[in-house]
Parts: sequence; structure tokens; C-alpha cells
Amino acid sequence: MKKLIPILFISLWITLPAWGWGELGHRIIAEYGTALANSKALENCRVRPEQIVSHTNDPDKVWKNQRRKYRNESQAHFFHVSRQPKDWRTRKGSADLKEGFLVYRIVEWADAIGPLRKDQEWDEIAQKLYGLSHYVGDLTQPLHLHHDYDGEEAGLPNLHAQFETKMLNRYENEIRSAVRAKLESEKIPALWSKLDLKSLIFNTAEQSYAKTPRLFEQARPALKTSTKAKRSQGRSRENRPRFVKPLLWQGTGELAVDQLVLAARLWAYTLNTVCK
Repeated sequence: MKKLIPILFISLWITLPAWGWGELGHRIIAEYGTALANSKALENCRVRPEQIVSHTNDPDKVWKNQRRKYRNESQAHFFHVSRQPKDWRTRKGSADLKEGFLVYRIVEWADAIGPLRKDQEWDEIAQKLYGLSHYVGDLTQPLHLHHDYDGEEAGLPNLHAQFETKMLNRYENEIRSAVRAKLESEKIPALWSKLDLKSLIFNTAEQSYAKTPRLFEQARPALKTSTKAKRSQGRSRENRPRFVKPLLWQGTGELAVDQLVLAARLWAYTLNTVCK
């Protein structure tokens, strides 16, 4: 029986959704979003910009391996909008953990900052801000809001890593330039001041989810199938789908940039709100 445990553990790990924007994407969001926030907010929460940027990937790189301290961390990174109950916007927590609870994690941690500031729990505040900077990024990655998070049902297997990590890494300079330009033309939308943070988070979840069909459509021309003979004698050739990066960038690059810009603005707004 003991021999089955490692196999079961590996199986469970493999079936979990892939992680956020990838290390570079989250770093871009933290860099530009934190720079966009009010300096007074950072002072109020006793946190430095470089701290947030340095630790924004902790939820992926550290916390997911500390299961006792960060329970259900995997499910805190996504939220399958179409699989939620009709009353999900009025709920305080997830109805089904396997469908994710990203929006509730963001709201819960944002609400926790005030009491922590009152008690001067600066280290705990810093941890919450690291997490919030990361989760806000997850909220803008369309595949984190859709149950077909890796494009399998859409016939686009492995789209998740190709879109959020490999494409961003290859076109980092272009992405940074485009993000800077868009943030210079419009910083934090004035309209957001009329919304409470919870409503903005929930609205963003729905909007990100609604962009997934567009992502699927724009990514499809980049998917190519090549044939490669198997080494085993007597076995037939197999089709191996792959994404052509220039075509993927051509089709989905603008959407990626727009979502990264949205995340940077939303992170700045969140930081300003919880540390005002």
C-alpha cells in the first residue's frame, strides 16, 4: 500500500492547473503596478517597492510547497467562473474548492490589512501584500478564470504555458515597452473610484473569463501539427502539436499586454485602497 502513495501524490499534482502568469509576467505586474501606486500607501504599510517585486512570485515558488502553512494554496490561484453557483458574487467563500477560490482569497486578504495595521503586524502585512500582488495577476490571466485552463477542450493543448510563460519570455522587451506606453497614457482609471474593491475584483473575474474564447480563437492559427516517427519498431507515426511563437505573439500578444496592464493598474489600486 505504501508504494501507491507517491504515485497517487504525483497524479494529484499533475492534474492541478498551471501557475499564474509565469515568473516574468508576475514580476512585470509587481514592478509597474507598485511604481504606479501612491508612495504614501507604501509608507503606511511599511513596505518597500523592491520587497513586493522580489516576493511577488513567492505564492508559486515557495508557498505551494508549504502546505501546512498555506492550505489549499493551489486552488487560491484560479476561479472557474462558469462552474460557480449563481450566488457566487454574494458568497464569502468557495462552494467547491476544486473550482478555485481566487476572488475570495483576494477579498479576504485585502480586508485583513486594516486590522493588521492597527496591531502593527508589519511582517504579516508584507506577506499579505506579496500574495495580493500575485493573486491580482492571476485574476487577469483569462485561463485562470476558465475551466479549460490548458486549452485541452478547445483543441489547443499546452496553451497555458505557451501563452503566459514562453511567449512572454521570448518577447519581454516588446511587452515591457507596450506596458509602459499604455500606463503612461492612462494610469488608474478614474471610474474605479466609484467602485468598492470587492465589486472591482468580481467584475474583473467575469471580464477575464469572457476573454478566453478570444484567446482560443487568436491562438489557433499558431498551433501547428508535425509528424514524428516513433523509435519503437512497428509503431505508427504520431502527431505532435506545437505553437509557433511568432504566430502566437502576432495573434495573442496584444491581449497579453492589455491584461498585464490591467493587472498593474488593479494592483496599484488595491495597494492604494488597503494601505490608504
